[in-house]
Formats: sequence, C-alpha cells, structure tokens
Amino acid sequence: MAFTEPRFKPHLVDVAGEVLVGFHDGVADLGGEDIYTIINNWRAAHGYPLNTFQMTLRRWARQIYPKALVTQRIKRLEAIEQKLGSKHGQFKLSEMQDIGGCRAVVDTVEQVYRIAERYEDSDFQHELDYRNDYIEGPNARSGYRSLHLIYKHRSRARPVYNGQRIEVQLRTSLQHTWATAVETADIFLREGLKAKRGSPDWTRFFILMSSVFASWENCRRVPRTPPDMGALKAELAALSKKLDVFSKFRSFQASLRVMERHRRKGNLYSVLVLNPAARMVTIYDFLPSAFEQASKLYVEIERNKPEGGDVLLVKADDAASIRRMYPSYFPTTKEFLECVRRAIS
Repeated sequence: MAFTEPRFKPHLVDVAGEVLVGFHDGVADLGGEDIYTIINNWRAAHGYPLNTFQMTLRRWARQIYPKALVTQRIKRLEAIEQKLGSKHGQFKLSEMQDIGGCRAVVDTVEQVYRIAERYEDSDFQHELDYRNDYIEGPNARSGYRSLHLIYKHRSRARPVYNGQRIEVQLRTSLQHTWATAVETADIFLREGLKAKRGSPDWTRFFILMSSVFASWENCRRVPRTPPDMGALKAELAALSKKLDVFSKFRSFQASLRVMERHRRKGNLYSVLVLNPAARMVTIYDFLPSAFEQASKLYVEIERNKPEGGDVLLVKADDAASIRRMYPSYFPTTKEFLECVRRAIS
C-alpha cells in the first residue's frame, strides 16, 4: 500500500501554517513552494501512522465491545485554519495533535476507560504525548465530553514518520450522539459551535444537553449548569422551544439526497462531500491501496467546494459505519431528538 511521505521540514510546515492564517508574510521563507503544497503534503503524510493506529484501536476496542464503531479521518483544511487562527500565532502546525485522528464509539463510559487502560498497560511502541479527559472534566465553554489520547509515532521500520502526532478519541454512543448533533447545527445553521463562535442560545442548549447526558452516564456534569435536574430540564425545555429545535433538525434530514459514486464493499477510504445549499451528499470510495488517489481528490474538492459546503476523507468498515459515525453528513438526527424529548419530558 502506497503512503505519502513528508517532504518538508517542520520549520517550513510551521511557516506555511502562519502564512495560511495571516500571521506571517514571508512567502520568500517558503523557498518558492506553494503553502498548500506544503500543508497538503503534511496532512497526507499522516496517512501511514494513522492507518497503523486505527488497526490497533479497532482490535482493542472490539475485544472490549464487539460492536464498537471505529473510523479514521484527516483534518480538514478549514478546521486547521480555524485552530491556528484561534491560537493567535502561539500554536505551530507541525505540533497540531489531531491532523490525523481515529475514533472508537462504544456503549459505556466503563468501556472507554478499559480501552484507555489497554493502551497504558501494553508495551505500545509509540510515545504518549498527553491525555485529555473531557469525561472527568467536561469543556465548560462547549459541553464537549470524550477521552483523547495523543501519541507520537515511533517505529524502527518506518522512521520517516516518527514524531507525527495521532489523536485517539474514545467516546460512548451518547457522547457521539451529542457531538454529531453539534456538527449538524454547525453545517446547516452555520453556527460555528465547534470553533466556539456559536450564538449564546445554541451554545447553552448543547451545554445543557451535555449535562443531561452526563447525568444519564453517572458522570460529572458540565460546569455552570443547574445542579438540580428539574431546573436543568426547565431551562432546556425553554431553549428547545425558543430555538425550534425539533422542526429545524427534522428539516435537515427530510430534504437531503445522497449520491454514491463507485460504491464498493469493505474497509474503504471514502471522500464525503456535503453541499447544504443543494441538500446533497456525494460519496466517492477508494480501495485501501488507493490512499494517495483518495487524498488527491480530497484536496481538489476541498479547494473547489461549494459555499458553506464541507468535505471529509475517512476510512471505515462499510457504508453503514460511515453513516453511524458521521450522521451530521447525512444527517440522521432521530436519535438525538429522541434524547431531547426524553430530557424535557
């Protein structure tokens, strides 16, 4: 299987990132290279370590929960730009921990921590950079809950990739339902919730829902939400009505069409293209041996995507797994709305 190797030194990658967000005007410092050539090569060069981590995660997650959903993805250029810009020049592109990310969705919080223990107790050759536990300490500004393990790739066989950071995300199905509902609101309402630029009402709505989910999982609630469940539900019900949550989320799903190109079976790379204005999702599939071709199409579509559109390069077991892992791209909001209904009943 052919994978892209990094062509540029980390310093040049960092300069390209600074030019991308306007923190550096020294295009001459790039040695005549186009910033997108540098950045896209850096992204694609996470393909090999990401595939390695995904296979390990798949094995360990399914030993603990056989129905675990496992996928991997390369970070979108737009998301990279937002993250670099929000750090005001204090964050380097070469040090970004989630250019390559793999995720497992399991049933319970206990299973999440058992998978994490498997990493910690094994003779895993890669270096743990740090751990972010947003289950024990939910993000107060957004309500986000999950467990992240960030590793640096270490391998004697493929040392060219050493130092590439890969993020392993471990979630329960409830945490995943919440996170994909946030993405749906971002895509179709253009709220900017993941970038912490959403309206106060939508931000508060999702923070309250996250606290409800935390209480259902017997976990710590999000800071600055009502400690009394009755008060929490009352505030949530009022916001649901004000924002017209049920009708808006239903409308996303009712009018969306899915067009599948070259649909194949098996563990494939897929490029998902979402055009909210046209209410259409297009899926392009590639065999596991065709990562470079998938990556090239991803970059091409990303540069020419429609206004308000989105594109992802992912890998999953099959089409059904992609739909369950990325419901905001289809979007299937029934499960989330049932949770909201249960929360305010």
